[in-house]
Amino acid sequence: MSSALQNALQFRRTEQALTVVGTQARYQANVSRAVALLNERGMAAIDEVLRLLSEATGVPVTLYYETVPRQGSLFWSRVAAWPPELLSTRATGTFIPVAAAERLVDLLMQEGYFTAGWNDLPRVMRDELGLEEDGAVLALAVPTEQAAPGYLMFCDKNLRRWEEQEIVALQTVAAAFSNTLARERLFEQVRQTLAETEILYRSSAALSEARTYQDILDTLVTETILGEGSKSVTLHLFDRIWLDDVVPEIANLVAYRGPRPEGRLRQRFEIRRFPSFIEAVESNRLLFISDVQHDPRLNRRARALFHRVLGAESVLLVPLVVGGQRIGFLHADYPRHQEFPEEARRRLTSLAQQAAVAALNIRQLRETEARVRRERLIREVSARIQEAVDVEGVLKVAVQELGNAFGVARSRVIFKPPLASGKKESAEGVVPANHVDSDQGSA
Repeated sequence: MSSALQNALQFRRTEQALTVVGTQARYQANVSRAVALLNERGMAAIDEVLRLLSEATGVPVTLYYETVPRQGSLFWSRVAAWPPELLSTRATGTFIPVAAAERLVDLLMQEGYFTAGWNDLPRVMRDELGLEEDGAVLALAVPTEQAAPGYLMFCDKNLRRWEEQEIVALQTVAAAFSNTLARERLFEQVRQTLAETEILYRSSAALSEARTYQDILDTLVTETILGEGSKSVTLHLFDRIWLDDVVPEIANLVAYRGPRPEGRLRQRFEIRRFPSFIEAVESNRLLFISDVQHDPRLNRRARALFHRVLGAESVLLVPLVVGGQRIGFLHADYPRHQEFPEEARRRLTSLAQQAAVAALNIRQLRETEARVRRERLIREVSARIQEAVDVEGVLKVAVQELGNAFGVARSRVIFKPPLASGKKESAEGVVPANHVDSDQGSA
């Protein structure tokens, strides 16, 4: 009898040991496979990894939450789930405030994990998981660059005591998750840096080759946030250089990108009528108004122009500055509210500096060409005048060249001879006048 009991007890112990060995083998195989998948395929293998972990732990639900910043606060967002249909059947769009689970955050950061019953979780977490009955969860920290870690969560429908061996084995996968995220984040940063460098190089080359103001504007619209959802984009140049104590009077439109306006496109506007615009340009910094109707930086006249006349909900203004001299600005209207990341704004600011140099070069080139044409015209007119044999010939040359210069079809010079000594003007007040006509033909 005693021997039979001892044999039964020994058999039970052996059976338990085999169960433990089997569990450990299953954990080891699935965990090793999960880590290998993360190293080979990265986060693209996340669904398969969660499946392996669900099989290893014997739980029906395995989830991965990532920590994301939103509006100055941290939230947990569900990125992946096993089974996959949970991503569509549960509230996957929900963001869990990290601040609502401070005790759990402390455990994740200090211990690397926490275990809890479903009813012990914060209400916002239970609602997001859709938990109604009692059960148990294990959450393992997945450190990221954020102040609070993300986590892997295993949900069991039964109350369960998680063994230390299980937790240690699963933490190996959590560490692989963290390493994979760091590796892919670094790769993405490198990719973005290379893409940004390529964009800046391509844009810089296009701006250096620009021959017109429209070339400059087209490049900026194509390569920056000026073209992301904007209704119209304009390039204006001031009538003179804007220095600290010398504010120009007029901003002239030199390039436009957008739909053809119903009425006549406004070619110029008086700068002093818009104090908020003056402040923006004098700051030499990009000005982005996300909410035109309520932003206190806009006065009543500017708000009416942007919102009622231009139909804009958001506005972007970028001063064009060369060597501390403001020569003009870029302006974009957006029919819907916009928010742009800081990286996109920095790119626009960088390219705007190069655009300012290109615009100034074009302006100086055109002024030089105009001066050359004017000087050539003066020389030609002077030569023709010197060839004239009498006063009438001189006047005819002068009136013809004046007509050519102003582009008119007909020009006339009228002069009055001086009154003879002692004579008075006629009753009409004008003595008969001689005149020289020049019929230029077509204008």
